[in-house]
Amino acid sequence: MPDKTTTPQTRFGALLTPAEAAKYCGRSERALEDDRRSGRGPRYLKLGRRGPIRYPKQFLDDWLEDCVCTPRTADPADRGGS
Repeated sequence: MPDKTTTPQTRFGALLTPAEAAKYCGRSERALEDDRRSGRGPRYLKLGRRGPIRYPKQFLDDWLEDCVCTPRTADPADRGGS
């Protein structure tokens, strides 16, 4: 059972508002909301049934890390070389 003295701030560190999270990720607040509703965006906390949405910075960092793309190295045979 979780310790009742542990708050979201102490467990998750800094909690960002949707506007702060959008700025941190380089997206619009609307795009972040659309991603949240479609399940494509970063994990978040909902503080209460109708409470505010907050994004732990670590969740944003994890999501951004998952967005990293590594370019494929071209096969020399595909370059049309001899």
